[in-house]
Amino acid sequence: MYAKACAARTWARFADQSQVEGVSLDAPVIPVLESVNLEYRDHDLTPQDLRDSFVLSRGGAEAKAGTTDGIRDRLKGGLSSLDSQDELGWRRLWLECLADAAGVFPEDGSSAEKALTELGRHARAVFVIDGLEDLLQSLDSEVKRTALRVLLIDVVGWLRSLRGRPLGLVVFVRQDLVTRAVRQNSGQLLGRYDPYALRWDKEEALRLALWVASHAKALPVPMPKSEISELSEEKVVEALIQLWGWKMGTEKSKEARSHLWVPAALGDFRNQVQARDVVKFLAEAARLSLRQTTWEDRVLVPSAMRNALLECSKNKIASIQMENQEVGELLARLQDKQAVSVPFELATVGLTTEEADFLVDSGVFARGKDGRYWVAEIYRHGLGFSSERRARVLWRR
Repeated sequence: MYAKACAARTWARFADQSQVEGVSLDAPVIPVLESVNLEYRDHDLTPQDLRDSFVLSRGGAEAKAGTTDGIRDRLKGGLSSLDSQDELGWRRLWLECLADAAGVFPEDGSSAEKALTELGRHARAVFVIDGLEDLLQSLDSEVKRTALRVLLIDVVGWLRSLRGRPLGLVVFVRQDLVTRAVRQNSGQLLGRYDPYALRWDKEEALRLALWVASHAKALPVPMPKSEISELSEEKVVEALIQLWGWKMGTEKSKEARSHLWVPAALGDFRNQVQARDVVKFLAEAARLSLRQTTWEDRVLVPSAMRNALLECSKNKIASIQMENQEVGELLARLQDKQAVSVPFELATVGLTTEEADFLVDSGVFARGKDGRYWVAEIYRHGLGFSSERRARVLWRR
C-alpha cells in the first residue's frame, strides 16, 4: 500500500487506483520514511524522487529535500539523546522529519512548526511513513514507545490544528506496536482507524488462491482474472473446487472441506491469513503434487497439501523472526523444546504467563478452557510440536 501510494504520486490518483470514490484532494504524496526491505528496479520511482519532485514543483531551486538516510539518522539520534518523558522533544523531532522530507527544514534556526505552518499556507501534501518496524524493532525501551506514541497522537493532533488542515499524514504500522506504545486507550485509538485497517481473512485468502492459480494458468477451466475480484465468496469457493477439490479426500469421505481447511491451516488465532503464506502454500503443494497420479479431479492433491504445511510453517517462523524480534525470540525458545504435545501447560515449554499472553495477543497461542495452550497450525509444524487432537486445533475457531 505504501508503494502504491508513492507510485500514484498524488492522493487523488492513489484513491482512484484503490477504487475509493469521492476523493478530490489532489495533494502530492511525500514519503518521509520507508522500509529497508523495499526493492527497486532501474525504472521504478523511488521515495527520493517524490521528495525532490515536490521541492522542484514549488520552485525550490536552492532547497533540497531530505534523504532517507538523513531522516533515519535524525531519528536514531533522537533515540539516543531524547528522554522517554520528553514528549515535546519527540514532537519537535518528528515535525523536523516532515519538514526535511518536504524540503522546508529551517536553516535560519527557526522551528519546524513555523516552516510547516508556512508550507500549509501555500500548498497541500500528504506525508506517508512506513518502515517503523526497522527503526523501532520490538519497542524494547520506553523511549521507543514514547517516539511512536507521540507520532500517532501528538503529531497528528498538531497537523489537525493547522487552519484548513492542509497537511495530512498516513502511518503504516503493525497493530501490536500500537498497543504496546499506547497503553492507555489504545482500543479507542485503534477503533478510530479501524475502517482503514489492512486485514487478510478467510475470504481474501481464498480469492488470492484463485487469482494465483488463474494467473499461473493452472486451472482446467480458466477464470478471467478481471472477474475474480467481483465474484461472491460462494462463487470463489465453487471455482476453487477444480484447484483442490471439494474435500481433503473423496467427496463422500468425512474429511474437512478444502476451502475451510486451507485458511484454517494457514491462519493464526486472530483469524488473519498472510498473502505470502497463501502463495508459499500453493507453490509447495503444487511441487509435491507433481508426481501424484491417483487424483484426476484436482490440481493439488490432499497429501501434498498436508505435507506442504511443514515448509510453510518453517518459512512463516523464519519471516516472523526477521520482522518481529520479540515474537521471533519466543518462537526460537519454543523450537528448542523437545517432544511437546499440543495442548500443553506453560511449565512444559518454560514460558511465563506474561509471555504466553503476548503470544495470545499475537495470534500464535490460544488458551483453552482448561488453562492449557494451543498453537496455530501455521506455527505448530515449524516448532516441531505434535498434536493430541489435530482436528480440534484446526476447527475450534
